Amino acid sequence: MMIIDIRMPRINGFDLYRQVKKRDTGVKVCFLTAFQIYYEEFRKMFPTIDVKAFIRKPVSISNLVNQINVAIASK
Repeated sequence: MMIIDIRMPRINGFDLYRQVKKRDTGVKVCFLTAFQIYYEEFRKMFPTIDVKAFIRKPVSISNLVNQINVAIASK
């Protein structure tokens, strides 16, 4: 399970996701962002990225744990 911020120095979260998936296709990923993400718009922009979990900052610990549990349980 990885939690990846979309905006990071030197590499963005989407590029990191692609690199990780090349090494382990089974890894579960949640993206972390301070921006509003609309899933349908995301799918149009990044059709090859199969992520259903976006965690919006700021996030409470209970919401973070819930999002991680949902991501881990997904197929």
